[in-house]
Order: sequence, then C-alpha cells, then structure tokens
Amino acid sequence: MTVIVAYAPTEVALDTDKDVFYDQLQEAVLDAPPHDITLVLTDANATLSANSRNPSQQDVIGPVSVDTTTNNNGSRLLELCRATNLCIADTWFPRKRIHHWTWYSPDGRTRKAIDHILISSRWKSFVTNCRVYRGAQLGNTDHRLLMAHMRLKLKADPSTKRQVRLDSTRLKDPQIQETFKCAITNRYNALAPDETTDWERFRSEAFKAAEEAIGKSRPSPKQPWISPETLDIIDRRRDARLRGDLNEYRRLNGARNTSIRQDREKYWTDQATKLEAAAERNDQRQIYRLLRQAKAGPRQRSFLIKDSTGNIISTEADCIHRWKEHFSQLLNHPPVPEDPMLAEEANATDGSYPDCLTAPVTPDEVKAALKKLKNGKAPGICNLTAEMLKAGGDHMIQWLTQIINHVWILEKLPDDWRRGIILPFWKRKGDQLVCSDQRSITLLSIPGKLFTRILLTRAIPAIRSRRRLQQAGFMPNRSTMDHISALRLAIEKARDGPRLSLEDLEIAGAPQKTINLFRQMYNSAESCVRVNGKESEWFTINSGVRQGCVAAPDLFNCVIDYLMTKACERVPGVSFGQYNLADLEYANDTTLLADSLERLRKALTVYDEEAKKLGLSINWGKTELMHIGEGPDPEPLVFNSCTVNFVPSFKYLGSIISKTGDIKPEVNQRRAQAATVLQSLWKPLWRHRHITQQTKLRIYNSSVIPVLLYGSEAWPLNNTLEARLDGFDSRALRRIAGIRWHEHVSNIELRELTKQPPASRLAAMRRIRWYGHVLRLLPEHPTRAMLDFDPKQAGWRRPRGAPRTRWMDVVGRDLRNLNIPLSQAPQMAEKRGRWRGLVNLVGSTHYVQEDN
Repeated sequence: MTVIVAYAPTEVALDTDKDVFYDQLQEAVLDAPPHDITLVLTDANATLSANSRNPSQQDVIGPVSVDTTTNNNGSRLLELCRATNLCIADTWFPRKRIHHWTWYSPDGRTRKAIDHILISSRWKSFVTNCRVYRGAQLGNTDHRLLMAHMRLKLKADPSTKRQVRLDSTRLKDPQIQETFKCAITNRYNALAPDETTDWERFRSEAFKAAEEAIGKSRPSPKQPWISPETLDIIDRRRDARLRGDLNEYRRLNGARNTSIRQDREKYWTDQATKLEAAAERNDQRQIYRLLRQAKAGPRQRSFLIKDSTGNIISTEADCIHRWKEHFSQLLNHPPVPEDPMLAEEANATDGSYPDCLTAPVTPDEVKAALKKLKNGKAPGICNLTAEMLKAGGDHMIQWLTQIINHVWILEKLPDDWRRGIILPFWKRKGDQLVCSDQRSITLLSIPGKLFTRILLTRAIPAIRSRRRLQQAGFMPNRSTMDHISALRLAIEKARDGPRLSLEDLEIAGAPQKTINLFRQMYNSAESCVRVNGKESEWFTINSGVRQGCVAAPDLFNCVIDYLMTKACERVPGVSFGQYNLADLEYANDTTLLADSLERLRKALTVYDEEAKKLGLSINWGKTELMHIGEGPDPEPLVFNSCTVNFVPSFKYLGSIISKTGDIKPEVNQRRAQAATVLQSLWKPLWRHRHITQQTKLRIYNSSVIPVLLYGSEAWPLNNTLEARLDGFDSRALRRIAGIRWHEHVSNIELRELTKQPPASRLAAMRRIRWYGHVLRLLPEHPTRAMLDFDPKQAGWRRPRGAPRTRWMDVVGRDLRNLNIPLSQAPQMAEKRGRWRGLVNLVGSTHYVQEDN
C-alpha cells in the first residue's frame, strides 16, 4: 500500500502554483508500484458537485456531495483522478450533511467539504465507509477528521479450460505455408469428381491439412507482443537451467533479453501503423479495439449467473441452460403481420437491377472476397480460419469455387454456414451476474462468411442504388462526421431563427436467386451459447440480422431506409431555405427534426407506427428531446406510458450536442477521455525507456490525438478552448518525453524537441480538410445544404447578447491565415491536390495563427 499526504494551494492561489502542485502530485501517484493500493489523503481546498459530473467522470466522483458547485481546485482534482485512475471515496457514501463537511469557518456559518480521500479505482469496491467524525480532538484546527474504512478480500483467479484451436499465425512462415498448400493440393487431387462439391469432405480434409502443417496453438503469452521465436528461446533457457548448464543458460538469458526488447519495439511499431491507418479512416471503433488489446489485463470472469427471478445459479448445466434461455428470448421476437404495402411494392418491381450478376461464381470472385476477409478472427463451428483459406493456394480457390457453385445451383446451404456460436462477455458495468448486463459476439463459419460476402457483392449495386443521403452508417465515403457536422450547423443556424424483411431487396431489384439464398440463411439460422468451453443446445433465431454477418449492415439499412421513406412522407421536417431536413440516420441511430412541439409529437408517433409494421420498436428509455430556441423547455412528452424528457444536451455518435451550440462540454469530455487513454498506456508503453521516442509519438498521434480531437472538424473553437486543448497536449508530451517539472523546459522547447504541432493547429488541419470535403458534396447532401443555408435570407435573426463564435467564422479565420479569400474556397476545393497542400501547410511551422 502507498499512502500520499498532500496539501493543495488555496482557491485564490496563482494558477502557476496550482500547476506545479498537481504536476508533483501526479508524478508521486504514478511513481507508486503498479500493484499497490494507492491512497491520497489531501486537503485539496476543492469543492465538488456531483450534479455537474459528466459521463466520463462517473467512475471518478460518486453521486453524493454537499457542495453545489465545483470550484477550480475541484476541476483540477477531477482531472488528476482521471489521469491517474483514482476515485474520490467520500462521494460514494450517502450520510447526513454534518458527516460530509470537513471544514468550518471561524464564525461557524460557512461549511464545506474540501478534504478528500482518493483511492485507486481498482480497489474502490473494498471501501466500506467514508465519513467525518466530528468528535475527534485534532488540536487547534478548523478541519474535521475524515476517515475511510476498508475491507480487503483477495482470491486467486480460477483457471479455465482452453478451447483447442490451430495456430493460424504460423502460416506467415513461407515454409509452413508451402507445406500447407501442398497438403491441400494432394488432398484435392485425390478426390473423385463428385466429392469436390461435398462440404463435409472439404471441412474435414482442410482441417486435417492445417493440423499437420501448423499444429495446435500454444498457450498465449502473458504479453501479446512476445514472438514465437522468443518463446522458443525461453523454453531452451529453461531446459538449460534444469540441466545445470550454466554457460548455456547465461548465453540464452542474454539472447532472451535482446529478443524481448526487439519484440516490444516491433509490436509497438506495428500497433502505430495500424492505429495510424484507423485514424486516417476516422475509425474510432478500431482505434479503441487496438488500444484495448495493448492495455488488456486479465479478463474478469464469473461463471455464476442469476436466473430471471434474481436467484444465483451455481451448477454448470443450469448456467448454460440459463444462457440459452436468455439469448433465445433476446434474439427472437413475436412475429408481426406482413406489411401489405411492402409486398405490393415488391411485386411491382420490374425485374432485377441490371448490374447484379446471376451467373455461377467465378474463381476471381472468390479471390476478391477472400481478400476482404479479415485475418485474426476466431473461427466458427467448422474451425477453419481466413488465414487457412488464403494460404491454400489455387487448389483451395478451385475447391471453394466448386462448393459455392454447388450451393448456388441447388440453393441449399450447409448447416455449418447457418449456425453461430454465441460468447457472452461482461460489459464491465452493471451486475456481472445478470445476463442482460453482458454483451455477446457470435462466431460464424468463415467459409460461410466468404459465401455471404460474394452474395453481398452481387447485390450491392441494387441495394446501394436506393440508399438515402440521410443514411451515413456502413456506407463508403460517409462517416459520423457527416451527421455531427450537419446537426451542429443546423442547431447553430436554428438559433438564428426488426423483423428482417427481404422484400426490401426485391424492391431494390436484387436477383431472385440472391434473395432466396439470403432467405434460407436467415430463416433457418441457429445458435448455441459457449461458456467456459461448454456449449448449450442449438436454438433457432427467427428475428433480425445475424451478428457478425458481413451482409447484416446493408440488409438492416434497407429496412431503415424503407421505414424512414414512409415516415417522411407523413412528416414535414424543418425548412432551411429550399432544403427540408426531417431526419438523420447512422444505422439505427435516428434523429428527427420538427419546427414545433405538435409536429415533433406527430413525427415520433408516425415513426413509431411505421416501425411497428416492420417489427421494430423505439427504445423510449434512450430517447431524448431537445428544444432549440428561447424560452423554457416544454413539458415532457408521454409515449406508450413512457415519459420522454427535454434535455439541455445529449450524446450523438460520441459527440455532445448542446441546445445552445456551446462546445465547452464537448471539449471537456474529449480531454477527459484522452486522459484515460493516455493513462492506460503508461504501464505498457510510456514508462519503457528503451522504446524510442519516435515510436511513442506515433502511438500518441494515432491513439490519444484522435480521441482528443474526435469531432473537432465541426468545433467553432475560440482562444480559451484552444488553450485548453494545447495545455492538455503539452502535459501529455512532457509525460511521454520524461520531462519533469523542475527541469523548466518551456513549451517552445518542448515543441522543438518533439516536432509536434499544437493540438489547436491539428484541429485547424482537420477543420480545413473537412471544409474542402463539404464543398465537394452534392448540393442536396444534408451537410452541404446546412452549410449553404443563409439565415439572413430566410429572415432569421441572431439572439440578443454577445454573438457566439460560429463555425464559418473560424473557417474564415483559418483561410485568412493562409491568405485565401473565402469566396475562392469552393473553386480551390475542387482541386484535391491543391487543397491537400493547404491542409498540410496549416500543420507546418510557416503557419501563423491569427487571434480570435
């Protein structure tokens, strides 16, 4: 256990003194052994209000507070806790107010809770009580004794049985790959002509060839970056020690240390490359997945669960049965009547879309689909991985083509392709023993995914020919930024004034054979649940799309597009000049807009009615309303006995949208989340001195910066907010570079040392890049329409008071810094190469920034 006692500067102290104190305190916390229970007992002079905590602070500050506001010291304390994985123990236990006040003024009239006990978040659950004891005699002081009680209960993590798998990563070795390819060739040539289309024979022979060539996977190392070559050296080193060969042991010990250093450097270099690619695509999901891999510790598992009445189930058989019951209910919904209008439109469709193929599948199609399959994915019931299919050579392609064409002609899928294995995982929030607090992934057959990819590729021309511009989910050249930007611009300017229905594929013009195969894949889908290596009985799934299916996003978007087309025929939306905006969708995340309360009520009612026709339902518990404009918020609306409240802000696609257009809450959230990512990489990356600074900065730019600046393309930043971004950036770079506060390195010297532009300049680069992208969009695209709309021409007026900084004000400033008139921007944006040069110029040292 590490105990740190700290006394913070008062609230009226200079900011520089506070910066020095919190830098020193943060260093002291980070210097504590990583496995210790870290306690910080501090007179922080910090008042905290639980009412103002945002979602990113819910694991730092609890729901209990006696002060109504969070002062400057309080904000700094919260930021420290976020950066060091500490939580404030005294905010989690409801007590009388007199048992929370830690300081009394001399006259006894002013009382505050300014002393706090901080503890490592990992050990928070072991604190059983925290309160003030007023009767304790502490001498001549105006403070009261704050005490916390802890009860430790430690136990070893029980070992679990491992699922037997083949080590597909060994196929990267050219020699092993050639051995596997020869084995596939020999087995294929030995088949009779009628056996080449037998799926069961292919599955058996391909797995045997892989088992002989690559063998079973060895236990995973505790560190993901250790290579098989290093593991071999470790094994030989252990054998030398057991033999008593001291000279060989010492030689292998040096070789092991060298190999480990090389492995760690190579791992982080590869991670940097992957993160940079994900950041370039603005793929936040992939960024967080890679970061979770890098910082992953032992997964917390509990094989005990509760039944539907809340009682704990202890036997393994009953647990598996409960999991089957849960997912069977979750994935199956009562059937809904067919929508006659949908069937009528499907029957009225004139034939297939001309660009959709109906001929037998060619080897080139199989090769193209194989390239799109991702490596490193767990296999389904057939135990065949994408690496095996790709490494099998021409005979593997030929064999797969014959099997796929056999299925194509007979329109009968192998059972393995229709089956999925469900694996539950705890969400790390909620009750670990409750099934509904677990998320799941479904393992599907990789050859089945290959076949589905071919079907989808053939149907894509028809499916996406009817895709609405308001839908940005799972669409090429569209992203979350399209809708975040459109919604921010709409609010900014407004302030100036299921059941899977394959009939949608028929309406789009997909070939009938493709529709029949999709129908067979979904109408007869089955799943089982795997827990602790044991599997439940198979059960049928008759609702929705399959998790993990490559066609699921496009098939679901067909349903959502049909739903919104019908709904928008009955609701007008909001007029922005000549453009009418009624809705924005990102997959099933829908935003509806209306210009009055009654029209909003009608829009939600119509949306609910049309959704029910397709077997979908609105989650009213997650639905929120926002009133944009002057005056108080209206009374909450009631739908289906559920109350839907008006809120001042809400989270939309990871970004906080405020009714006033204020982006300060969004910037604060971004800083908090970036601090979490920064802290999570302290142990595996930042503290290792033998990892080069160049690699660390690549990881920083591809992991922390994308989190910090997510959505910044649409931020109207002023000087204050830019300073907050740059302040976080500077502190992070000092930590990465190992610069201590007492070394007195200025920010200018820091930038020269790291060659890193300020975060505000990186935000400007993103903003200019996005502005050029919007200028190249079609005029009817929602984002372009919101940009082109002029509120003055519509007779709208800005509200009284000091005008807020608008997005185009900031863009105009950026262009002035580049000596480019705003009127010339549309013509310049059409030339992508020239516009790209302007974006790069913003990040260069020759860029001179103008004050707001």
